[in-house]
Amino acid sequence: MDLNIIILIGHMLIELKYYYFIQGVIIMIEIKEGINKFYLGDTLESSKAEVTYVHANEDTIIINHTFVSNELRGQNVGKQLIKKVVAFARQENKKIIPQCSFANKEFIKNKEYEDVLFNENN
Repeated sequence: MDLNIIILIGHMLIELKYYYFIQGVIIMIEIKEGINKFYLGDTLESSKAEVTYVHANEDTIIINHTFVSNELRGQNVGKQLIKKVVAFARQENKKIIPQCSFANKEFIKNKEYEDVLFNENN
């Protein structure tokens, strides 16, 4: 059961947190940044979900892998990871090639990602 994204706000946006209902418990999940990846979990080695990318060039990244553990599947975690990469690309003024099949499907479904989608004609 997905409880939707909740944005914690004081006087301003502080941090984006995600809450999920897992095995009868509400759990707060924070997406963390590693080297060429974003992940959920206590450490990089024990991540429960991740999206990885490589640099195609100075201005372009390639999303090459998305993984979500069985524990978190069906709760839009993969979508949130893709959103995190899109936000990163916007902040860093980069374009994205969604090579991973899941990322590619998300880019097809979400027209709001077009601004960061790599286009050979541009």
